[in-house]
Amino acid sequence: MRRVRGKHDAVPRGARPVNLTYTTEEFIRRAVDGVLQGRYRGRAVCSSCLVGMALERLHIGWRRSEVELAMGKVFKTPGALSCMPIGPCARCQRTMPCLEGRHVGDA
Repeated sequence: MRRVRGKHDAVPRGARPVNLTYTTEEFIRRAVDGVLQGRYRGRAVCSSCLVGMALERLHIGWRRSEVELAMGKVFKTPGALSCMPIGPCARCQRTMPCLEGRHVGDA
């Protein structure tokens, strides 16, 4: 093993660099997590509001259609986010399915 930058960045000799590719869903999930852990911490936000806020956080090359498609996947498999079946959105106040960030220690 040779040291690259730090103890955790060690790469075996002769190993090739690894290219990581991220899916649109992963980028959107990170943007949504940033929104729900930031200004809207502890509050639920609907899909259409999250799409708009994700587009604001990402660079201008993203198309609304691809963000909406990925947001649908995030709502189907929320992972560390909590999906509320229906509730008022903290941003637009409409009653519709929302996501909410889980707090540390929540199940």
